[in-house]
Amino acid sequence: MLSQTAQDPPATQGRRASRPFSRFERADAVAQAEASTTSGAARLRRLSRRTVRAWRARRRRDPDRPALSAFLDSPEGARALHRIVLAALFVFGVMGGAGAATLRTFFVMAGLSPWIACSESTLRRTSATMIHEIGAWGDATGQRLGDALRGSVERMISIALDETWKRSMILVAMDTASGFVLAEVHAAARDAATWTATLAKAVGALPVRVVQAVADEAKGIAACIAGMLGVHRGSDLFHGLHELGPVVGALHGKLAEAEAAADKTGVAQRAAQGTDGAQEARAKHAEHRGAVRRLRDRIDTVCECIRGLSRVFHPVDLATGERVEASAVGRQLEQYLARILYAAEESGVRAKVIERIAKVLRLVPTWTASLTWWERFESAQREALGLSAELSAFVRDVLIPWAYLTHRLGVASHATERAELRDVLAAVTAKLAASAAWSALLPTVQEALQRWAVGIVAHFVRTSSCVEGRNGFLSLRYHHRRALPPELLKALTVIHNYVLRRDDGTTAANRLFGVSHADLFEHLLQVIPPLPLPRKRAA
Repeated sequence: MLSQTAQDPPATQGRRASRPFSRFERADAVAQAEASTTSGAARLRRLSRRTVRAWRARRRRDPDRPALSAFLDSPEGARALHRIVLAALFVFGVMGGAGAATLRTFFVMAGLSPWIACSESTLRRTSATMIHEIGAWGDATGQRLGDALRGSVERMISIALDETWKRSMILVAMDTASGFVLAEVHAAARDAATWTATLAKAVGALPVRVVQAVADEAKGIAACIAGMLGVHRGSDLFHGLHELGPVVGALHGKLAEAEAAADKTGVAQRAAQGTDGAQEARAKHAEHRGAVRRLRDRIDTVCECIRGLSRVFHPVDLATGERVEASAVGRQLEQYLARILYAAEESGVRAKVIERIAKVLRLVPTWTASLTWWERFESAQREALGLSAELSAFVRDVLIPWAYLTHRLGVASHATERAELRDVLAAVTAKLAASAAWSALLPTVQEALQRWAVGIVAHFVRTSSCVEGRNGFLSLRYHHRRALPPELLKALTVIHNYVLRRDDGTTAANRLFGVSHADLFEHLLQVIPPLPLPRKRAA
C-alpha cells in the first residue's frame, strides 16, 4: 500500500492551481484511461492514478440502458448532454418562462436525472448564470457591431415607441424595418425627459439616424420626438381603429335591445290576434322589426368602414397598384368616419361613444401628414439617385408600387387578401418587365434599385403594431413569472435581437447592421460549466 501510494504523484503536482475539474475533463481522462492505461492517462494529464480510478468508478452504469450509459459517459456524450441541458434551460426556461420545477420534471421524464444534478436549486443557479451571461454577451456584441460600423454611412431608421406596465413601467423602442429592439427598460416615469434619456442611450451608440417616430398620442412621447429627435411624428393607425371598437359594441347593445323589444311585440301580436288591438300590435311589431334591420345594416356599414380605413391608408392603391395622393386618402378617411358617425348618432348611442369617433376624426390630419411626409421623403431620396427624368418617373410610378405590393403580400394574413395582392403584383411586375428604360439597365443596377425601393417603402409606417406585439410577449412572460426583473428583461431583449430569425434566416441585428454576428448559444456552451453528476445518496 505504501509503495503504491509512493508511486502516485500528488494530486496537485504540475497543476497551475487547485480547482474543480469539469465533466468534460473527467470524461476525456476516463476515455483515455480506457483506451490505454490508467497510469498513462494520469501521467499525461498530471493527475494521480487514484483520481483517475475514482473517476472511472464514479461513472453511472444503468443496467437497463447500457448503450446510453456508455454514450453519456464518453467525451462526445458529455458534450451532447451539456448541449441538451443548456438548450432546455435556454428555450424552455429563459425564452418560454418555465420554472425550475417544470424543468426538473422535464429532465426526470427524459430519463436524464441519473446523469445530471437537476435539483430545483441547481437549476435556478444555472438559469441565473445563463441570464447574466446573455446580458453580458448582448452588451459586448452590440458594442462590437457598433464599433465595426462607426464611420460608415448612417442608416436611416423609423422607430416605433410605446409604454407597457408590468408592476413597473417599461419603455419600448423598436426599429420598424428590422425589428431590432433599441430600448426595453424599466422606468419610473414616461415623461419627455425620461424618454429622451432612454433614446439617447439606445440610439447614441449606434450608426443610425432616426427619420421618423410612430407612436400613440402619449404627451411624453410627442414632446420627446419634437424636442430631442426633431423628426416627423406619425400617429398610430392601430390605436385609432382600437377607439372604434366600442362603437361596434354599442351598436350590438342597441341591436340586442331592439331584438328583445321585437320578440316582446311578437308575443303581444300573437296574443292580440282576433281582437280589436290586433292591427296596432302588428304595427308595433313591424316597427321593431324594422329597427332591428336598420341596426344590423348600420353594424355592417360601420364594420365595412373600419375595414375601409385600414384599406385606404396606403401610398399605393392595393386594388390597382397605382400611386395615390395624400389628399385623396385624407378625403376617403374622413368619408368613412363620417358614415360611422352618422350610423352611431342615428342609433342613439351614448355621448362617450360619439366622442371616441370625434377623437379618431381629429387623427385624420396627422395620418394624412404621415403620408405626405413619406411622399416627400421618397421624392428626396429618389432625386439623390441622380436618375434621368424618364427613369425617375418610372421608379416613382412602377418600381415603388412593386416594392410596396411585395411588402404587403409578405404581411397579409388572409388567403383571399394574398390572392388579390398577387394578381395586382403580377400586373405591376409585367409593367416592370415591359419598360424599355428598365430593361436597358444592367442586372446589378436593377437589383440595387429594387433594394433601394424596398428600403424606401419600409419607412411608410402605418402602425406601431411591432411594439404592441412585443408588449404582448412581455405580458406573457410576466404572467409566467409574476415579475420581469431587469436582468431577465435584458436577456429577453438580447434573444429577440440576436437569436430569433425570420423565414429568410436573418436576425434583427443582421437586418439592422447588415453584418453577421457570433452565435449566442455557442457562447453559452463555452462559458457555462456542465451540470455535475447527482449526489450519491446512502442506500
